[in-house]
Amino acid sequence: MNAPPRYESFLLDEGEKKIEIEKDTKVPNAAVFTLNKEDHTLGNMIKHQLLKDPRVLFAGYRNPHPLVHKVLLRVQTDSTTTPDFLDDQTKDYERVKRDYGNHFINLNELFWFLGFNHDGTEELRLPRMRRQKFVPQKKSELDLFDMKEHIQQGEHFDELFGAEHDDEITVSTDRGDLFNYRITKFDQCGFSKEIEKNIKLRKYELPTPIQRAVIPLVVRTRQDIMGHAQTGSGKTAAFVLPIINEIQRIVDLKKNKLSLGKNTNSLANKDSPYCIILSPTRELVQQLYEETRSFVASDIPMRYTLDLKDQGCDIFVVTCGRLRHHVMDGHDRQFYASVAEVKSHPNLYPDNRMLLFSATFSNDVQMLAQNYLKTGYYFIRIGKMNKAVDLIRQDFIEVKKYDKLELLVEMLKKNSIKKILPNGDEYLVPELKTIVFVEEKRDSDRIAIALVYHKFKVMSINGDRSQKQRSEALEKFKRGIFHILVATNVLARGINIPGVEHVINYDLPENENDFEVYIHRIGRTGRAGNSGLTTSFFDPTNFSNTSRANYYVQVLTDTKQQIPDFLLTWANGENFYLRGENEFKSSNNEWNKELNNNFGNDFDYGETTFLPYGSDAFSEHVLGKESKKTENIKEKDQKELDDDDSLSDTW
Repeated sequence: MNAPPRYESFLLDEGEKKIEIEKDTKVPNAAVFTLNKEDHTLGNMIKHQLLKDPRVLFAGYRNPHPLVHKVLLRVQTDSTTTPDFLDDQTKDYERVKRDYGNHFINLNELFWFLGFNHDGTEELRLPRMRRQKFVPQKKSELDLFDMKEHIQQGEHFDELFGAEHDDEITVSTDRGDLFNYRITKFDQCGFSKEIEKNIKLRKYELPTPIQRAVIPLVVRTRQDIMGHAQTGSGKTAAFVLPIINEIQRIVDLKKNKLSLGKNTNSLANKDSPYCIILSPTRELVQQLYEETRSFVASDIPMRYTLDLKDQGCDIFVVTCGRLRHHVMDGHDRQFYASVAEVKSHPNLYPDNRMLLFSATFSNDVQMLAQNYLKTGYYFIRIGKMNKAVDLIRQDFIEVKKYDKLELLVEMLKKNSIKKILPNGDEYLVPELKTIVFVEEKRDSDRIAIALVYHKFKVMSINGDRSQKQRSEALEKFKRGIFHILVATNVLARGINIPGVEHVINYDLPENENDFEVYIHRIGRTGRAGNSGLTTSFFDPTNFSNTSRANYYVQVLTDTKQQIPDFLLTWANGENFYLRGENEFKSSNNEWNKELNNNFGNDFDYGETTFLPYGSDAFSEHVLGKESKKTENIKEKDQKELDDDDSLSDTW
């Protein structure tokens, strides 16, 4: 076969071709691609040929014979196409390169990156690019208090967080002396004038229920705290504000005790921070940093991190991985396992406090809390456990895997606005600022590139991208340079992004041990009293989706949402899909029995996961047949709040 003139120099003699263009060749599992040691984004762009032109049956990398140390590009077409197909993509590639922001691929010379010099006789080995170290830019005070940087209180804020919801606040403890004190205004917290000024600059008018309950507990008691409230309800301020105020009080005490002319060094706690805030993702660490002015994220150079810590800091905000470099070993542990290691570290002050906050607490986490939190901790619950926000409209659409992209493009194009740049280029602005969640990192790039081809301003964010790329993508999405962000679960928890009105679950969460990711994902919209829209693609051929139908029905029921008939059908076990078989089966007793054992027709996810404090409250559903017996630990005498010496050591 003759290749287009442009590529002839890159093809060797028959039998030695390093680029193969074949017609009418059927390749089993043609949708499966193998990418080994090749550019991640380039591979996705090549694979996009499948999405752009259905006549192309296969486009991707293929592993050669082990003795041939090259990676081949294989393009399979049908009889209606010619090798000129690839040659026609030059302009599209150039536009995608510009819009997608990939600075490392010369798409005019696409094939040179697959192993050929200009004359096609020698392999071109690209040097490994050294990873650039990235230190996020420190925002100025003007930026920190710029209201465009923060989610504004929505029209339903008072309705959702007003004092009439105080009856939804539940405080549990095994001590028997429930702490019922609530604040109704921030000026009742006893904060310093500086903090009160900052609260006003941030336009915080009235505390939310979680803030009304938690702030007095942090200020007036010494117990550990476990706090639960819905997404976007102000949990961060509930613990950050009293922590900052307490540290400021300690520093002022130290300052007053210093004799004139003696120690003139910084008053920062140089030996160790007063507080460590442990977060599951870098993005959340950076957000917390902007709240507390002291942070560390994983892609900041280690030396820079150590220098900052050695200079002294009061609050140390860190991800699990980076904290292990400082105070732990290098084992790969989950987030809560890292919490356990922190609690057991020999240098941790013995009278420390632990505050644990989340929008969801699974059964397992509530069990683990017994090991982390000291006897007598307070459990604060706002409303029903693991419940989505009522202001978020949740739509479910039944769609099979290979029809999702077409549906996504159709949804985004509906009511979109066409705009024209000065150079004549056109692009589309979707009606709503949108986050699209996927399960696989590779899919986030693939779908983002596909949407760019449809002339949307899109960027992807996932764990394979450098911290610089992740930070820039998030910042540009916030500023409106990009209108759509395709993300994995790195963006699912805790992130505040102003103006997000639509969250699309292109893939529903599939981690069998973490149902609550769905709640966190949709919680990126509908925050602080604003309304939001979510759309979830329910794949009837995906066992993970169908086996969780009961859970989604329960979430929709809790928020009084309309439940689609197909979801009820799956939840009731009337249909099911066998993994490994490309067909549906009708219901039978054995299947229904298995489904009910796993979830149950009357399974109430929200209620079973609320376990008030104390071992007696844990049901057999959580503990199993063997009930866990807790030891009676004699409570220590509580130290008085005004014990200046103890507070000056650590808080």
